[in-house]
Amino acid sequence: PDLRMDLTTCSADEPSCNAKKIASDVIAYYKHVARDPKPSLFIVHLAEADLAGHAKGWMSKPYLQAVEACDRAIGTILKGFQELGLHERTTFIVTADHGGHDTTHGTSSPEDMTIPWIVAGPGIKRGYEIKRPVLLLDTPATIMQALGLKDYYVEWNSRSVDEIFEGESAPAAIPSAETGTPN
Repeated sequence: PDLRMDLTTCSADEPSCNAKKIASDVIAYYKHVARDPKPSLFIVHLAEADLAGHAKGWMSKPYLQAVEACDRAIGTILKGFQELGLHERTTFIVTADHGGHDTTHGTSSPEDMTIPWIVAGPGIKRGYEIKRPVLLLDTPATIMQALGLKDYYVEWNSRSVDEIFEGESAPAAIPSAETGTPN
């Protein structure tokens, strides 16, 4: 069976769309709508901090509150996956947009270029700090590496962040959605 699932809960253009709503919608979907077997790769992109940075400035009180809201939402998602028995077999990728300064971005300064990019799960090094710069563009190639897909062609400069995987450039052992054991 086709085990792919794509869930878009809301758009950043909607005033009610925030990290808390996204987390709540994701858990509700997995509890009540998603069919079994559930997917074992979960990717979420939270835009709330970026929106606050543009509106009120990076490192402003509203920006820091948005970062806290994203952190709580990630905690809610992780707790929900634990309660559903999916946490130990799921690889998580959490991304957000670029950084910034004042209410803008676009320079090559670290505050503009640094992004949160978090990966955890089976086959991923625990507590590992990535040594090289990571671009959002690197997410698709890393997903393909995590899924064990090596024979693919892309027309962009996406590079897998191989150093996060246990073993030298080893693909992550994402559990099979049907058996719950690593592929």
